[in-house]
Amino acid sequence: MGLIVRDTRQDDFESVAKIFVELHRVHSDARPDWYLPSDAPLTRDEFDRWFGEDMFATVAEQDGRVVGFCNGCIQHGHRSPLVRQLTQYHIDNFAVSSEARRGGVGRALFEDARRRAAELGCDKLTLSAWACNTAALDFYAAMGMTERVVHLELDV
Repeated sequence: MGLIVRDTRQDDFESVAKIFVELHRVHSDARPDWYLPSDAPLTRDEFDRWFGEDMFATVAEQDGRVVGFCNGCIQHGHRSPLVRQLTQYHIDNFAVSSEARRGGVGRALFEDARRRAAELGCDKLTLSAWACNTAALDFYAAMGMTERVVHLELDV
């Protein structure tokens, strides 16, 4: 069967939720000051919102098993008249199961997102990544992404 990327279906919830636990753990372990631990960080209600207007969700399936996912939304324009009114294919969550990493799954998901963004006429493909997630930052750089904004913080 090999590797395919397809639209997410409602019956993918359990598989996606398992991978989402891994994704959340990366963040909650690295940033316990920001993220609360959770054994079920993706609720069915949140998953159902992935199927709304201007939303997208895809999964990578390898040999019949979901091994990764990508979801987000299409963002139209900007509230400032001083900024170009671009359409963005914005990825909210992107994850590959730990046992499937470094096997081309992430690349396949990303290339599919790039293709879909172009087909929809989007100007940009965007996402946010935590500075502490160096593996993700290295992956996105290898995919050709560049920094646009750097968010800074200060505990007060």
